[in-house]
Amino acid sequence: MIIVDKITEVAEALLQSAKEESVLSMAAFHKLFKDNTLENDKYDTLESASRALAYPRFAI
Repeated sequence: MIIVDKITEVAEALLQSAKEESVLSMAAFHKLFKDNTLENDKYDTLESASRALAYPRFAI
Protein backbone atom coordinates (compact mmCIF):
# COMPACT_ATOMS: atom_id res chain seq x y z
CA MET A 1 0.00 0.00 0.00
CA ILE A 2 1.33 3.41 -0.95
CA ILE A 3 1.74 5.81 1.96
CA VAL A 4 0.40 8.90 0.24
CA ASP A 5 1.52 11.26 3.01
CA LYS A 6 5.15 10.25 2.39
CA ILE A 7 5.35 10.49 -1.41
CA THR A 8 6.52 14.11 -1.39
CA GLU A 9 9.09 13.52 1.34
CA VAL A 10 10.53 10.51 -0.47
CA ALA A 11 10.55 12.37 -3.80
CA GLU A 12 12.37 15.31 -2.21
CA ALA A 13 14.98 12.96 -0.74
CA LEU A 14 15.49 11.38 -4.17
CA LEU A 15 15.83 14.80 -5.80
CA GLN A 16 18.33 15.97 -3.19
CA SER A 17 20.44 12.87 -3.75
CA ALA A 18 20.34 13.44 -7.50
CA LYS A 19 21.41 17.07 -7.08
CA GLU A 20 24.36 15.83 -5.03
CA GLU A 21 25.11 13.23 -7.73
CA SER A 22 24.66 10.57 -5.08
CA VAL A 23 22.12 7.95 -4.10
CA LEU A 24 19.62 7.82 -1.27
CA SER A 25 21.09 5.36 1.21
CA MET A 26 18.99 2.53 2.53
CA ALA A 27 19.41 3.87 6.06
CA ALA A 28 18.25 7.35 5.07
CA PHE A 29 15.34 5.90 3.12
CA HIS A 30 14.12 3.80 6.04
CA LYS A 31 14.44 6.74 8.44
CA LEU A 32 11.74 8.54 6.45
CA PHE A 33 9.15 6.10 7.84
CA LYS A 34 7.90 5.08 11.27
CA ASP A 35 9.56 1.98 12.70
CA ASN A 36 6.42 -0.13 12.38
CA THR A 37 5.90 0.61 8.67
CA LEU A 38 5.73 -2.52 6.55
CA GLU A 39 8.61 -2.98 4.09
CA ASN A 40 6.22 -3.49 1.17
CA ASP A 41 4.52 -0.20 1.97
CA LYS A 42 7.87 1.61 2.01
CA TYR A 43 8.85 0.25 -1.37
CA ASP A 44 5.42 0.88 -2.88
CA THR A 45 5.81 4.49 -1.76
CA LEU A 46 9.33 4.67 -3.20
CA GLU A 47 8.07 3.38 -6.54
CA SER A 48 5.25 5.93 -6.54
CA ALA A 49 7.63 8.78 -5.71
CA SER A 50 10.10 7.76 -8.40
CA ARG A 51 7.31 7.51 -10.99
CA ALA A 52 6.12 10.97 -10.01
CA LEU A 53 9.60 12.30 -10.79
CA ALA A 54 10.09 10.39 -14.04
CA TYR A 55 9.46 11.83 -17.46
CA PRO A 56 6.11 10.25 -18.41
CA ARG A 57 7.46 8.80 -21.63
CA PHE A 58 10.03 6.77 -19.70
CA ALA A 59 7.95 5.80 -16.67
CA ILE A 60 7.34 2.11 -16.18
